[in-house]
Order: sequence, then C-alpha cells, then structure tokens
Amino acid sequence: MKQVLHDFNKGQIILADVPRPVAQPNSVLVRNLFSVVSPGTERAAIQGRSRNVVKTALKRKDLVQRVLAKARRDGILATMQAVKRKLEASLPLGYSCAGIAVEVGADIGDIRPGDLVACAGAGFACHAEYVCVPRMLCARVPDGVAPDAAAFTTLGAIALHGVRQAEIACGETVAVIGLGIMGQLVCQIVEAAGGRCIGLDIAPARVEIFRKLCRGSAVVAGAGAEQQVIELTEGRGADRVIITAASRSNEAIELAAAIARDRGRIVVLGDVLMQLPRQPFYEKELELRLSRSYGPGRYDAEYEIGGIDYPMAYVRWTENRNMQEFLRLVENGAVKPLELVTHRFAIEDSVKAYDAMGDSAAPPLGMVIAYPAESSERTPQRVTLRSRPRPKGKVGVAVVGAGNFARSVLLPTLAKMSDVSLQAVASARGVNARDLATKYGCDFCTTSFDEVIASEKVDAVFIATPHNLHADQALKALAAGKAVYLEKPLCISEEQLARLEEGVRGAEICLFVGFNRRFAPMTVRMQEAFAGRKNPITLHYRVNAGALPSGNWYATPEIGGGRIVGEACHFVDFAKFIVGRPVREVTARATAESRDDVVAMLHFDDGSVATISYITSGPSAYPKEYVEILGADKACVIDDFQRFLLCQGRRKEEVAAKQDKGHQAALAAFIECCQGKRGRPFSLADLADTTRITFTMRDGGAWLPEGKTD
Repeated sequence: MKQVLHDFNKGQIILADVPRPVAQPNSVLVRNLFSVVSPGTERAAIQGRSRNVVKTALKRKDLVQRVLAKARRDGILATMQAVKRKLEASLPLGYSCAGIAVEVGADIGDIRPGDLVACAGAGFACHAEYVCVPRMLCARVPDGVAPDAAAFTTLGAIALHGVRQAEIACGETVAVIGLGIMGQLVCQIVEAAGGRCIGLDIAPARVEIFRKLCRGSAVVAGAGAEQQVIELTEGRGADRVIITAASRSNEAIELAAAIARDRGRIVVLGDVLMQLPRQPFYEKELELRLSRSYGPGRYDAEYEIGGIDYPMAYVRWTENRNMQEFLRLVENGAVKPLELVTHRFAIEDSVKAYDAMGDSAAPPLGMVIAYPAESSERTPQRVTLRSRPRPKGKVGVAVVGAGNFARSVLLPTLAKMSDVSLQAVASARGVNARDLATKYGCDFCTTSFDEVIASEKVDAVFIATPHNLHADQALKALAAGKAVYLEKPLCISEEQLARLEEGVRGAEICLFVGFNRRFAPMTVRMQEAFAGRKNPITLHYRVNAGALPSGNWYATPEIGGGRIVGEACHFVDFAKFIVGRPVREVTARATAESRDDVVAMLHFDDGSVATISYITSGPSAYPKEYVEILGADKACVIDDFQRFLLCQGRRKEEVAAKQDKGHQAALAAFIECCQGKRGRPFSLADLADTTRITFTMRDGGAWLPEGKTD
C-alpha cells in the first residue's frame, strides 16, 4: 500500500510502498477514503526532526535530562546510538482520516465491517491506504456526513475540547486568536455553543474566510486590534480568549491578556510562547488554562490502547465522545469543515501537499488527501525489496518484531555475522518493518507472521514481539520447520507453557530462548571458577531494574506478563547455570509497596542457595546488576558486567571491561545450533522449570519441581 512518510536520512517527504497493517485486538482495520493534512502540526513535526540537535535540547530540557540519565546508566556511546536510531526511523504523517471498516476486533460490538468510521491519533490515523486504529480512537460516522468531512474529526475534536476548556456560557463573547484550520473550527463551534465570536488573524485572507462562515466580528491582528476588540465588547473585553495560533513569539499571549475582560479566562490550544506578562494577569486576575489535544483519555494507554472507557457519570466528554459530538455538529450543519478545504490531492500526488505548505502567496488552510473509492484487490502484507537466490552455506533468518531490542541488538549483530543471511523483517506496523528491512538489505518486509514462516529462504526466526505472542508464534514456526530464537520469556501463562510442552515434545528443531547472560564472558569465567566444586555455594543477584513509564506494555500482565516473568527469567537462568544443579524448592515474596519488587530464594539439591532481589524502586544513577558468590573458599563478583573480581585464598583476579551481557555470543550459539555445530544449551524441561520459577516469583508462595505449593 502507499503511505506518506518523512524520511529523516533523505530529509524529505516520500510516498512509500509499505505492507498493509495487520488487524489487532480491540482495533479496527480501515481502508482510507480521505485524510486531512494539518499544516501547522505536521510542519512542526517535520521541522522538529530536522532541527539542530542543540536547539532541540535548549527547547526540550526534559529530554536532555532523560538522555543524560541514560548516558550515566548505559554509557555515552550506547546513548548516542539510541538517539540516532530514534531519529532515523521514518515518521508516519497524518493523524485524522475516515474510511471503511474492513476488519473489526472480536470484542468490538458497535462497529461492523462496512461501516464508515472517522479515525484519530498520530501513528494510527495516518496518510495511508490502510490504517489499524484502536477502538477508542474510532467513531462511527452518521449517515448524513460525507467521508471527506468526517476526515476532519480529529481536528474537530481538538477544537471542541478547547472550547470546553473555555466553559462558554450562552451569550458570552469569545475572541479567537489565529484563524488557521483549527481556529476556524473553534469559531464555528463557539457559535454553535451560543457564544459571540470575534476572530483575529494577521492574514486578511483568513479573516475573510471567517466572515464568510461565521456571524461574529473579525479583526486583522496588528496595530489597533486591541482597541477594536474593546470597542466590539462595549469596553469590557472578551469573556473568553482562545489562542489557536502557532508562534515562537510572545505576542499572542500578550494580546490575549490585553483583550480579556477583568477575571476573564484564556485557553491556550496552539503552540505559542507563554512568558506571561504579570501586570495584566495580576490586575485582571486572569485565569489561564491549557487544552490538551482532544480530551480526557488522550495519552492514557489504558484508555486509548486498552479500550477501558471512563464512566460517563464522572467524565462526560472523553476524546471519543468529543469525536462523536463533532460528527453530530457536522451532521446538523453547525460546523462546515468542507468550506475550509483549499487543496485536494490524490494519494499518488500527496507529496505535493507538503510543497504547498511553503506557498506564501496562497497558504493552505484545509488540505485533503483522497484514496481510491474501491479496492480492486487485497492489498498485500508483504513488500519485496530485492530478489536473490537462496543463500548457500548461510542460515537465512527473519526477525519478527521491530521494537527497541530488535533495532539495537538483534539486527545490528546479525548483520555482522558472516554465516547469516538476513531475509526479512516483520512487524505489525509496516513502516517499522520497511525501515529495518531496507536498512539491513533484506529481501522483503511484511506485517504477516505467516509470510515469514512460508518463505523457503528463511531457516530461522528471531521472535521479538510482545510476550503474549511468543508461545503461539514459536509453535507455528517450529511446525513450519523453522528454528526459533525467542527473545525471552518462553511464555507468560501456565496454559501457554502446557501447549508448548505438548507441541515441542520430541521436536528436533532448535528452540532457543535469549537468556544471554549465561553467555557473557564474565559469566563463563565465573562458572569455570566454581566448576568441579564439592561444597555448596551462596549466590546473590541484585537487580536495580528501575521504573517503567506509565502504561508500558511490558508491565501489563495480559501482554507482557509482568516484569518478573518478562525479565527476572534472565536471572533465574543465570543462577541455574552457575550452580549447575537441579532446583529443589523456590520461595518468593514481594514487598508491601510493589508486586514487582521481589526477593526469591532458590534451593538446589546440593545445598546451594541463590537469592534474587529484583527491585524497581531504586535510583536510576545506581548500577543495574550486581552478582556475588561465596563458597568453596572463593568469592566472585560481577558488577554490572563491567567489572569482574575473583578471590581464591590470598590470590585476587580483577578485570574491568566494556559492558558485555552476552548478546553476541548467544546469537552466535544459536546460529551454530542451526548449523548442527553444537548442541542446544538448554532443554525444553529446563526452560519450563525456569518459567515456572518466574511464575512463583510473580505470584508469591513456594514451588517444588513435583508441582507442590505451599
């Protein structure tokens, strides 16, 4: 399918061939009919990516602090690479569209295939032939609303939320500063709400559009504008002022303060400088409010992605209900978005829309991109990038999942391995798959897991998808005769584990879980130091895991399995590898503050004991991992895989090195397994035991290999 992207490396807007997205749970797959280009917002997004890094830093000091914290934790080089990866990713443009629902999630009852829906959200409602949008970012379009008018719904919901923030009473005067596309919609909504509108803009042409569509008064901003508003309000000033302009100067906020009445309210909807002039704000006791996008629910992952709605009794106007209300206003003729359209483009010519943004003689207002009204054939979920014979003497591999681990570890490492041939990248979002497959010279990119395992050139599949998908994808790939590298965990539930044990039993194909720490050079040296011992040892593994951002899928039980299952499995495997004996009993307890702050004790059959402390509430400046072993007249320490210390009697061995957690060695071991050059480092039974231990750590209590619990 065709999709509009900003290519950072080329520094330009491109129309790219991208695999059609996959329908997701609680989402709607939509064939677009129209999308709306928002000149101000999209121009700002593009310029923000092209802006000098230093200038960006000066503007976003919050980002600087995050980068500095990462540099302290992971090092300067790793941080620079992470920033570079973020910048290099293609940016999908657009966030407001309308089209026909093609596939609907099983749990969605109020939208059906064939319905016309309006869609919202950056990264979802893009300028693309097909989009996959979470249910809470979709609104069914009333029969009387044209699809191109419905495509304005996101912009309309933003405008509507700004008006709600102003709390306009019938008959109050509302001055709107900035008559771009957002300002024009705000003015129409204000009048629909019973307000008297005064529109202000520096561009006379936009003032004329306001006069054509609205009943209120219009003022060309500049010298004398303040006095005109005062006169239009009989000397009182505006009851409410809504700023929809975008400007790096302080003029808009100063003008708003000047024209607002005593104890008036100012709402900032546009991206303007806000160095508040104290005197008018103090003397008039003005109230300042900001309008955050299109209403309650915005930026709340549980609402937008998880589909958990806010009760109407407590939150009357959510972002989705604002979308519905805007469509109602269009249906009854109170708002006329099509009257604001100045440019129309077919998807094939959509890049021209961004050229039009620079036309100072005839600046655009509303720009609409149109897509084919009918789809003659099913848009493919695979895009071929190059064609070459099946590689001889190399293992053909595909990477499924295009998240941070795939970008930062899997693909860069695999690309450097001489006996590996990268064949494909698959991701639910076709843009990510295209980016990475192009960068690493793959044959194809796809949004379909079935396309990967059907390829005869693919011998091995690296699965780096959300954890809830691991079990099913591993079973499908193994059934197709592919070797599987699972970027831990093995699975997230007992039911999935039982299916894996049944499906993999007796299989000759390699199933490998990415427990890379056992392959780290310092781990290997530690294991060698305690090999052949006759006495038990005590091992303590302390993990300063840190907090995750709110709403992160990793910590979501139904998707990530929770942090203990998703990450603590590493440390269980490490302890089992070092001790080298079967686990006989596990006890685990969480702190009263957090279920993710867990201390577990593993008892081995030789009397050895391993304690794993997984803590999420420690400081970010403190090292993440620390391992200490005492026993057999030895002591050994691994400090964040950067420092190694071994004491034997009076002898001491100490090594400092670049952090190496064993990723490269683990991948090399897997490829050798695929080639038959080495055996598998762990059996399915071993992997199952590790997984069940993490379930015990997550749930608390105790675990015995025989299945008995306390």
